Amino acid sequence: DKNNDAEKSAEPNSSYTDQYAHFDGSNMKRYFNNHSERQGIAVLAFEVVEEGGSGGSIDDIYQNYKKSHPALLDGNTIQTYSTSDDGSVTKVLEVFSYYQPNQNSNAADRGTVLRFIQHIHATSSSPPMNASPQLPGMTFHPATFDSNSPQPAYCDHWVSNVVSRTQFLDTLEDTLGFAPKVDFNAGVVAAGESQIESTVTGNSSGLRTSDMNVALRDQSQVYLPINNALSEVGHVHGFIKEIGQGVQHTASRVNDLTRLVQRCNDYRQITGEGFTFLNIPRSYYGVLTPSQLTTCSGCNDEIVISETVAQAIMDACITSGIATSEGAVSLQLQPKDVEIALDPILLSLVPETNSVVEAYRSNKESIIRTILHSRYINLHNLLGNTLSPEQFVAVVQNRILVDVQGQDLLFQIFTGNILQEQTEHESPFLEFIQRVCACSISSSDDGVKVSDDINALSLVEGEGVEEEVNSCITEDYSMMKPGCGGFGIRNFLTLFLSIELSKSMADASRAKANNDHRGHALAQKAVQIFTEQLNESNPILTDIANAMYAEGLAQKELDDYYKEDERHEIILMQLGNSVSDAAKAKQGGNERLMECSTKYKILMRELRQRNAA
Repeated sequence: DKNNDAEKSAEPNSSYTDQYAHFDGSNMKRYFNNHSERQGIAVLAFEVVEEGGSGGSIDDIYQNYKKSHPALLDGNTIQTYSTSDDGSVTKVLEVFSYYQPNQNSNAADRGTVLRFIQHIHATSSSPPMNASPQLPGMTFHPATFDSNSPQPAYCDHWVSNVVSRTQFLDTLEDTLGFAPKVDFNAGVVAAGESQIESTVTGNSSGLRTSDMNVALRDQSQVYLPINNALSEVGHVHGFIKEIGQGVQHTASRVNDLTRLVQRCNDYRQITGEGFTFLNIPRSYYGVLTPSQLTTCSGCNDEIVISETVAQAIMDACITSGIATSEGAVSLQLQPKDVEIALDPILLSLVPETNSVVEAYRSNKESIIRTILHSRYINLHNLLGNTLSPEQFVAVVQNRILVDVQGQDLLFQIFTGNILQEQTEHESPFLEFIQRVCACSISSSDDGVKVSDDINALSLVEGEGVEEEVNSCITEDYSMMKPGCGGFGIRNFLTLFLSIELSKSMADASRAKANNDHRGHALAQKAVQIFTEQLNESNPILTDIANAMYAEGLAQKELDDYYKEDERHEIILMQLGNSVSDAAKAKQGGNERLMECSTKYKILMRELRQRNAA
């Protein structure tokens, strides 16, 4: 019996499979049998705080499953392993994550496993465990890297694709006490015909810290986003159909996302191996348009830049090669490069009194600044002067997604598919994020060196400053909570659009390689539709995110006021109105987004039908 074997004492000649149930080869066979023989992420593991801590014990979790969801235990019990000579032990409990996808099924989906690990110290003098939970049977070895090594990454959240989102939510609430944190309702997350719903659930960590290094490493907050498909097209539906329910992606926090992505890109360029990242259209960040030139900041009011002049300048940018026909300006340009590219074209126009020549000569510096600023104009509109121009360009160059929640920033990037045998197969991927909280106090003895342009992305180099330098956006030294920056409400849709966009781009490449001209044209049209949906959705998503944040702040203010001994009806009414106004703004944004989604759903359906004809 496997479970009995797992409880045996270690014997000199015993194998790992005899001693440790979690190393038994049958686990891999079971996973592959339930995931169409595809590779994937088979286990999500959690450390449980020691008995007596605020989080309860592994025995409590076992009893919760035994009472409410015994089918997910599937006969498993807590396995106890001796981990030191003083009597300290480690307990391990494994349960299945989901129920089978059949309607009203009470049988376990025998694929993905949730593993709970708890270290029990025999005495108060027992040696401390390692910083990371150690699985029995494994030995801890400190890692060493070269000076140019990637930075450490810490678990942030793990995302599941399931058939019944509500069933998994109920399971986690019944057994772990998890509660929903964020809902992405129907119509909000849609890419063409593909539609999903998603809920972020998790525990409530009591961590409050002013040290960003502590916030970076802390693992007390658990977030589990859960997706289900609402349509029979798109990534989530395809994932479940091909592979089965399971982990779509894992997200890890890093201290400097730009540095990590740049290293990955450099490594791939040098070796031809390593991570690739989802295609994010340049229009997400900003492209040059004639209207930007007609309203350029700092231009001479007496020399008007008309639409005709602006179009001539735009055409010159495209002709000289510093911008694409879509208006994406080269990221390598410096002001002098723009001047060298445009002068021969715009200053050679005849007659000499040509309005284009006069307008360009009189406003050259401002025009060049406008051209360069167009590369990240959307980000600047969102973040203001939080980042320097160089940092904005670094974000665009590395295709990093950006979101803001109040004064907190969230930087995200998603890899292409991993564990994938064929490029057309669905498979998991990875996410890396950087959470930049509103402000923190450095743990470095020498403190944080903050430049005049707040450095939220890169290391701020200075003598005596630690490698992992903390960054802050304001000088309001407030306590930080886990998950600052939220879950990228704006970028949640961008992610799914980018998945579909990347698929269409891959389809276009395959069709071109096979000389399939019709297939190539249809795939290119899909790329265009997804890109246009992204461009149209982004400002709406920004409005929704701002309304959600305002609603949260107003509700907190109202809740806090209710706790005061003396309350005034007028103030209560004003606070209530603030909550109501923000909720109405959010609802209005959702309705606009649904209209936008419906528009592109129809366009993609027509394209699919045309392809089938």
